[in-house]
Amino acid sequence: MTTPIRKFGQGGFAEASIASAATVDLGASTARWILITGTTTITSFGTAVHQEKWVRFAAALTLTHNATSLVLPGGGDVTTAAGDAALLRSDASGHWRVIVYERA
Repeated sequence: MTTPIRKFGQGGFAEASIASAATVDLGASTARWILITGTTTITSFGTAVHQEKWVRFAAALTLTHNATSLVLPGGGDVTTAAGDAALLRSDASGHWRVIVYERA
């Protein structure tokens, strides 16, 4: 028997919407699944200690790499597209790292 794969934001996962801004405070949301709307460049996901969030983007925007507080794959900025998704994890200092990035 094969276990069905749940799609992001479906199958019982509660997804909260947060508008894009220079700082999108992921830690302020109790949801584990976040839809980021808007097209404003994101330079920070705030400071939250030991959290993990799945993020989906509703539109194209830029994520700005920071070697300390917002570590992105490849060490450079990322331009998202609608439907792209990422797994982010924060460390003991509240800095965020993109662990997985999947293009739509």
